Amino acid sequence: MRLIYFFLFIHLLCAPALNGQIQQDTGRAGISFAYKKIKLGKIPANQYQKIEFPFLNTGTIPFFITRVAVASSMYVPTYPKEPIAPRAKAKITIGFSGALGLHQRDIAVFTSIREEPYWITIEYEGVPTEPISKSDSLAPQLLFMHTLVDVDSISQHTIQSVSYRFVNTGKSPLIISNAQSSCGCLVASWPKEPIMPGKTGEIKVQFSPTGKLGNQYKTITVQSNGSVQTIVLHFKCIIVAENTTQK
Repeated sequence: MRLIYFFLFIHLLCAPALNGQIQQDTGRAGISFAYKKIKLGKIPANQYQKIEFPFLNTGTIPFFITRVAVASSMYVPTYPKEPIAPRAKAKITIGFSGALGLHQRDIAVFTSIREEPYWITIEYEGVPTEPISKSDSLAPQLLFMHTLVDVDSISQHTIQSVSYRFVNTGKSPLIISNAQSSCGCLVASWPKEPIMPGKTGEIKVQFSPTGKLGNQYKTITVQSNGSVQTIVLHFKCIIVAENTTQK
């Protein structure tokens, strides 16, 4: 009987310490967004956009994203349903079609880390496009699979290659006349031959980070004979010093 009381005493003595350890561990989950606000600038109204918000679990235990809430049915969020492991990277994707005028949309990200949401924001100005006349109904249509590429951290000496795939959804050949980048560090190449209706292609971009550090945001302005003659592509990355990429 004394032995039973002894073990019961030891259990009661250790229980608070164990509970404290559990509470401490659950507090070690953390989320860090690469950026919490994306400013798209001027975009054609009614053009579909697909925006990504990368993030990192900075803690020592997994956590869940329980839901992503947007106060508009125009915005469709996509996010991982499985647990985010410690030091793992993931992303939240927001798809929407632009509307006319200035817009700022705040998006609430709920997690298992805390009751309060984290907030991410999209800002843009939707500008009108020329209406398609009957004669334009047969015009080519340039539709990109995505207009934003967000690259994880890269070193100062790593040439980064990305591509933007597209399809001609129109009824006549599509001709891309130019793809002008906002910086000499970003070089774009595009198909010089016509893209036939229903066919796909890609714009290839090489980014040279030499001499740069930190968050980078660049654009590529694409001009074509499509019904929307100018489309802006977006490129984002974080450049880190060479020694910080080595484990």
